Amino acid sequence: MIIDIHDVWHAASVKHEQYVRAKMEAAWKKLYRVGPPTPLLAQVYAFIRKHEIEIVCASTRSYIASARDYDSQFPPGSVERTTAELILNKVFNYDMFRDARIGWRAYELCASSPYRVCPYCHLVPTDTKKKDADNKGYRPQLDHFITKADYPFLALSLGNLVPSCGDCNGPAMKHEVRVLTNAHLFPLADTAVLTFKLRPREGKPWSPLLKALRLPLDEYEILIDTPSGNVAAQNSLQTFQLTDRYQNYLHEAYRVAKMDKNPAWLRTIATKLGFHLSLEDQLGFPIEDKGMRFKNIPQGKMRLDVYVDSRKW
Repeated sequence: MIIDIHDVWHAASVKHEQYVRAKMEAAWKKLYRVGPPTPLLAQVYAFIRKHEIEIVCASTRSYIASARDYDSQFPPGSVERTTAELILNKVFNYDMFRDARIGWRAYELCASSPYRVCPYCHLVPTDTKKKDADNKGYRPQLDHFITKADYPFLALSLGNLVPSCGDCNGPAMKHEVRVLTNAHLFPLADTAVLTFKLRPREGKPWSPLLKALRLPLDEYEILIDTPSGNVAAQNSLQTFQLTDRYQNYLHEAYRVAKMDKNPAWLRTIATKLGFHLSLEDQLGFPIEDKGMRFKNIPQGKMRLDVYVDSRKW
């Protein structure tokens, strides 16, 4: 996770809560119309009522209590668990929400987000374009931070949905990583703690020429630091393969660092262009970015970190 997006669903919270409650009630009525409830159906119903606020409330960010209770009441691998999953998939029908063409649906939810770049990698745009007469439309994927395959009652919980790119949510990366037992940074609740630095390749010591950025690009590499002892940050760095992926943008880190370390380079560019580019022009956002516009710029966090760090060399 490169950026945190704690307020991502603020604009959607009321509508989504109403949607989930309405779908829950409709599903229960349908299930109970079939005939007298079985003991297991009654147990599942009681479980949902017990944790309803945690499941439905848009401000929920931790589902540990309900997940532990679910594992206790319906042990993994048991017949009861399999049957409970079938019931819960009907009550919290994510496929219906994902595929709906009208009303409150995944497209409407994603369109409400003020963020436009995947928080896990901060490389891939995740904006939303609704279908119109000229375009089929597109939207980001919605990652279930706690997998709906294991905990289907969280399939529609707003605090469990992370707008993400297909790579980060794909089988080569997070996909169905079990975050309850394998801690990862959570964009909706945790603070972004990964930081970027431009350094000499393969741990070579600094030299005056390296610091002055007078050597070729291939003499450098991007390092991503994690706080000591922060297992969630270390796991996130590895799961999303961030170090390798960011080497594709080494030229950007090199360019940003050069802005401070090689003023002659900037003067040459200004002369060729016929006008001066401000620091904001070069970064894509103001350095004193209280509005945090860098979050909506792919690689924005990397650019900011590298520029700030390079000034300390």
